[in-house]
Amino acid sequence: MKNLIAVVLVMLSSGMSFAATPANNASAPPPPDNSSAPSSSNKIRYTDLTPDEREILNNGEISTGSYIAGGILGTILGLGIGNAVQGRYMPNGLIFTLGEVGGAMMWAAGVGDCLADSINSIGTRSKTNCNEGLAVAGAVILTGLRIWEIVDVWAMPPTINSRYHNLKARVDGTRTSFNVAPTIHSTDGAMDGAGLALTLRF
Repeated sequence: MKNLIAVVLVMLSSGMSFAATPANNASAPPPPDNSSAPSSSNKIRYTDLTPDEREILNNGEISTGSYIAGGILGTILGLGIGNAVQGRYMPNGLIFTLGEVGGAMMWAAGVGDCLADSINSIGTRSKTNCNEGLAVAGAVILTGLRIWEIVDVWAMPPTINSRYHNLKARVDGTRTSFNVAPTIHSTDGAMDGAGLALTLRF
């Protein structure tokens, strides 16, 4: 204990000082701007998340490979395959599967009915009973879902990943780090003494 007191007295007598932040410091760089980093006051508990936020956090980040493969398959094949590859089949992937299959069946039934009716009416003047409305409805449903699916597989993963990183940062919080750096105090170009600056980062 006596040795520690003696070391402190020697440092004080030689112009050494300890400070929480450097004063009039000409050599130490300014602390980094952490205004964009999440503060500890924004930290939330996992139990406070909504079911949708918990699902995003539990599923994790969508990898670049899954994103690209799912986008290509969803654009070319459809039927919710791209969503399944990206690991988010429910609920949109299921909607695309059922909706596109149903729309295609409606369109095929309507077109088949019109085709059969046209063949049967050859050489006659009877009015056809073609169900054009069924074919048109099926085509509209199929086209609308395909456009929605293509937009979904390319636009949603980046948004989901952004939400994932934001939620993870808020749940994990931030770590407090300590940094001690030597400083030189000067006034009007003259060195007044040396010291140690303690920087706290949250």
